[in-house]
Amino acid sequence: MTRAETLPSDSSLADVRAPRRHPLKTWGRRGTILVLLLVVGLGATGWLGVHTSRTSTAGGGYQLSVEYPRVARAGWDTAWTVTVTAPGTFPDEITLAVTADWFDLFETQGLSPAPSDEYSDGTMEYFVLTTPPDSATMTFDFDAYVQPTAQLGRSADVWLIIDGQRVAALDYRTWLVP
Repeated sequence: MTRAETLPSDSSLADVRAPRRHPLKTWGRRGTILVLLLVVGLGATGWLGVHTSRTSTAGGGYQLSVEYPRVARAGWDTAWTVTVTAPGTFPDEITLAVTADWFDLFETQGLSPAPSDEYSDGTMEYFVLTTPPDSATMTFDFDAYVQPTAQLGRSADVWLIIDGQRVAALDYRTWLVP
């Protein structure tokens, strides 16, 4: 029995045909809903948020460590800290070199401690830091947030330069998510 045969003859629905079933469209809608639920679930658990990582290396007796934004979002604050540990005490100054275009991702709110000198060769940004007296550990912080127009992310290198010689180097990548 068809749908039209089950309706009274004076029904305004008598000439309306029944919807055709399209299993491909049905599964497509179900798949889309599943993907949306997955994205919402990942967002709710924090998997799509800001994540920091730490990488470190050693060279020339010095330990170089960088805490950096591994995954970040536009407009959010991020942490970037370089920690240098000396085998004894530091020389009067050390230099940190960082890939210059990595800083293009950020709006800076300050460097701490303030470098005694800062210069660039177009590829690397150099920060000359006066070292603390009688200390074997020094930290250098970059307080910033990701620029609203920044997208995708970038890789960076960090070099520790002592007395004009690069003694330690490491690299990392910051990914930006929408």
